[in-house]
Amino acid sequence: MGARGRCGQGVDDRQHAVAVLPELLALLPREQRLVLEVLHLDGLSLIEAAELLGVAVGTIKSRVHRAQATIRRHLAAREGRQEFLATWPADRP
Repeated sequence: MGARGRCGQGVDDRQHAVAVLPELLALLPREQRLVLEVLHLDGLSLIEAAELLGVAVGTIKSRVHRAQATIRRHLAAREGRQEFLATWPADRP
């Protein structure tokens, strides 16, 4: 596949991600969803988000990490990527 095909696939992936984002955000616990919203939709920095939400910057970082992991896991499950799911620790969200 040429570079043009890879580029087109990236556009398709982004369009798909935008289409399913509201559904994926709804799966997240409130705290994780709020952090993603203030960082990505409102454009706040980590420090600003921490101040707004009344938590430490480290808490913001861990909520982002957990939210991203949950979203990746749900996308993998949708796509039937069992090799990814099989390596996911059972005690993780």
